[in-house]
Amino acid sequence: MEPTRNRQLIVVSMHDALGISGVGVAGARMAALKRPDAKWVPMVVGTHEEVTDENIANSPLGGVEELCAATWPKDASPVQQVLTVREALRTLSADVVVTNDCPHGFIAGALDGYRGLRTALSHHGSGRDGMDVLYRCGVLADVWCAVSGELTQRVRGLRVMRGEPCSQAMPVYVDIDEEPAPWLPNTRTLRLIYAGRIANRNKQAMDLVRLADELFARGVRFRLTIVGEGPAESALRAASGGHLKAGRVAIVGKVGTPRMKDVFAAHDVGILVSESEGMPLVVAECMAAGRAVAITRGCGGALELVRDGENGIIVDTGDINAMAERLQQLSIKRDRIGIMGQAAFETAKRMCGVTAIQDRYAAFVQAAVDAHPMEVSDVWNGVLRALGAIGECSVEQIVQLRDLWAAELSSPALGGPVVPTGSAATAWSCEQVHVACSAERRMTAALMELRLSGKRRIGLYGAGAHTRRLRACFAASKDIIAIVDDRAGEVGSGAGSGAGGGAGPPDVMFGVPVVTPVRAVELGLDALVMSSDEYEVAMAARARGWCGGAQVVMLYANNSEDRSVRSEAA
Repeated sequence: MEPTRNRQLIVVSMHDALGISGVGVAGARMAALKRPDAKWVPMVVGTHEEVTDENIANSPLGGVEELCAATWPKDASPVQQVLTVREALRTLSADVVVTNDCPHGFIAGALDGYRGLRTALSHHGSGRDGMDVLYRCGVLADVWCAVSGELTQRVRGLRVMRGEPCSQAMPVYVDIDEEPAPWLPNTRTLRLIYAGRIANRNKQAMDLVRLADELFARGVRFRLTIVGEGPAESALRAASGGHLKAGRVAIVGKVGTPRMKDVFAAHDVGILVSESEGMPLVVAECMAAGRAVAITRGCGGALELVRDGENGIIVDTGDINAMAERLQQLSIKRDRIGIMGQAAFETAKRMCGVTAIQDRYAAFVQAAVDAHPMEVSDVWNGVLRALGAIGECSVEQIVQLRDLWAAELSSPALGGPVVPTGSAATAWSCEQVHVACSAERRMTAALMELRLSGKRRIGLYGAGAHTRRLRACFAASKDIIAIVDDRAGEVGSGAGSGAGGGAGPPDVMFGVPVVTPVRAVELGLDALVMSSDEYEVAMAARARGWCGGAQVVMLYANNSEDRSVRSEAA
């Protein structure tokens, strides 16, 4: 690789094909920055079926001119996937790979550290999946930062990163006009807007129904526009039926990023009711349009922008009654809406504009370039740990990766020798390191608590993706005697597959039978643990209707990893 000091640096930001929209916006914004010191190139990764022209066009990266992709067949092993990404990075002559939440970037970047490639983490989300990636992959990052001060503290608390953050916060910048769009007072209707993923997990989207109910009960004339898509959309529509018919609520689907500035400008107040966020870009975007926001204390870095009563409203997470009361006050004192919106604009201009933030990007890249490379043995140990974030590997696949990398390290033609010969690498372990994900940690704690209370006949409710992440829990516990699923017995993917698919769940997962609720009652369960994060509350309500005397246990009663598992007697 030619010396990085003598040319424009190539910085490649990684983006999962089905990833978080805010991360995609960040990649698009950085690609749009024309800086002489560094050129940012977004790379979309995923299967051939995931990385399609249509999916990319519908993502925030759709308009990026120099977007590139690294794709693989659906059956590609994690090792094959990583090598595909590494080859794409080499083709681009990348100097720095910004991993975001993509494990492939961590591994591919670390493997080519000896060639001069550096791995930089810009962490965006406080959700459990994002934190799980850090548990497994964070050790491979040469430098790191997060999008807010609050999230920086959370990542630091994981104690898995190398060193301190290179910036206390590096948020995504927003496009800000010289003046906000004019606010046109509406003396009859309070115009509210929610923009984001329609999900219960983290976003608490069903609280929007509670908010509409509270406002209606208070006699407030309002219209709540909901922009976005997500797994809770059907439930949200069903629960909002009366409001939808009356025109008080409108669910309009996805709106392209370029149009959102005009959408915000057509409303009075932006709404976000999340339980957990990193730095919600929608808050900064709304404020940049000159509109106040009403948010909960779970909105992460947004709390660094919003001053309660000055440029927005802040209430406790879940306290929808308090949010409705504050919005009712605005509906009466409407002049405050314009005053708070102007203050929101000034805050966004000062703290979120490109001039306020772009020097942090440059410092972030330079810190990566200047980082001292990891020791070869530390890289390999980190790779064994990080591969689990993609999937399970056979010993043969890991041996293939080890021997390939060892040959490169000992070959002058490929940039070596970093180690004298490839033979020294044959002593390296080829056993994949298992790192428990959040779901496993919570389930393990719940099972231990139940055993201590004398429960020995335990069922898990749900045979979906959440349960498929719990293989290690099944191996460690003989007390799980059944997996309960409402669709058990329908044609599925075959006994013992544990992979789901088809029209229904498999008959057996990890050696445990998948049964209907009726059969679960016949088995005489002592306890029933909800195996879902997105639908936990709804599933628990259903379970209480049929589980008899079994104890109903929820894993995600709140977002704290440290709390004891909340359980309820049915």
